[in-house]
Amino acid sequence: MNRNAGNLPKATNEAERQRNIRAGSQISELNNPCLSEQSQVQKCMDKSGYDKEKCQLHMNNYNACKRFWGEVRRRRRKEGLEPELPPPEERAAIKKEFLSKGHL
Repeated sequence: MNRNAGNLPKATNEAERQRNIRAGSQISELNNPCLSEQSQVQKCMDKSGYDKEKCQLHMNNYNACKRFWGEVRRRRRKEGLEPELPPPEERAAIKKEFLSKGHL
C-alpha cells in the first residue's frame, strides 16, 4: 500500500513528491503557528535521547507559544473575527504588537 502524508495527491516522480511534502508542511503551518517550536522540541528530544530535562527550555517556549496563540484565537472568536487563527502573514505583526504593549 502506498501511503503519503495527509490528503496529498500520489506523486509520480521524486520532484513532485518533494513538492507535495512542502505543500503538506505549508498546510501544517496554517493550522499550527507553533510548528517551528514543536520541531525544535522534537529535534532536542531526539538528540538528547528523550531526556525532558535537557529540553525543558524548548518545551517551555513551545508551551508559551501554544498559550499565546490560544489566547489570540479566543479573543478573535469573542470579537467575531474570522478566521480565529490569523494567517501566517499577519502573525508577525500580532506578535510585535504584543511585545510592544505587553498584552493582546
